Amino acid sequence: MDITTSRYGELETDPHRRDSLGVVMRNWHPGPMGFQLTSDAFTYAYTKALLQALDWIEEDFKRGTDPRETWSASKRPLLKKGDLPVPHNCQEYCLVDHAPACLNFELPTFGNSGGIQVMDPEDASNPHKGEPQKWFLQQNKNDLWYMVDKGDIEFFRNREDKEVCRHLDKCGAIHAKAADAGTVVFRLPKMEVVLVVICGIAGQKGIVASQHFFIWNADLEITLNSVPVERSAMDAWPNNKCVRLQQRFPTSSPRTDNNYLALKVLRDIAVEVSISHVITL
Repeated sequence: MDITTSRYGELETDPHRRDSLGVVMRNWHPGPMGFQLTSDAFTYAYTKALLQALDWIEEDFKRGTDPRETWSASKRPLLKKGDLPVPHNCQEYCLVDHAPACLNFELPTFGNSGGIQVMDPEDASNPHKGEPQKWFLQQNKNDLWYMVDKGDIEFFRNREDKEVCRHLDKCGAIHAKAADAGTVVFRLPKMEVVLVVICGIAGQKGIVASQHFFIWNADLEITLNSVPVERSAMDAWPNNKCVRLQQRFPTSSPRTDNNYLALKVLRDIAVEVSISHVITL
């Protein structure tokens, strides 16, 4: 078997796909925040561990011993979350047993949003029913050679199979700029910590999404369960593309199964607001 492919790839008749299946560190997009770093880190760590394991097994064979007597997984205890020590630096976020919910407008997106959804303006449960709700969804239209290396472009430019190079990644967001866009309403799932984060896409040089779109934007009203979110309580987190509207459950508010996040354009604004992600925990 060639080292550029895999056992699965050996069954492929297309030589380009067969060789492609041997790639480990492949860029994939999008997913949860930090996905590529996490993917690469796990892949690197597991590949290194696999090579080390093969060396140890080879040493056992050279000594004439059965490696199954030493390395059988059935003899090892199965550790679960409760078996681990208490984290030293956690806040409350790492103590939750489930993953954050995330509504992502990029393509391709795998999995589901965890219960976050943009509400239909005519939905009877929409707390802003009857108000203008004209925010629009837009995803980038990338050409065939988007994100393709220049050398690969020259190689594939005149080939019949050049479509195999197409990068499927498309940034996407819902947008609003004019006052008549009105409100966009998100139904949020039941939350344990009641952390609420929104992220934006900055299309202009020098624009910091968390500040220009949300924290500093007096032309945008943000409410959670119809209660205005105080700008002094917002902070850029976990990076400058995102703003943490609420860090944890406020003791003054009742905890509910369904929560509603609303963003309303109060007047025409110079910089179009773009929301790419809504995250809750």
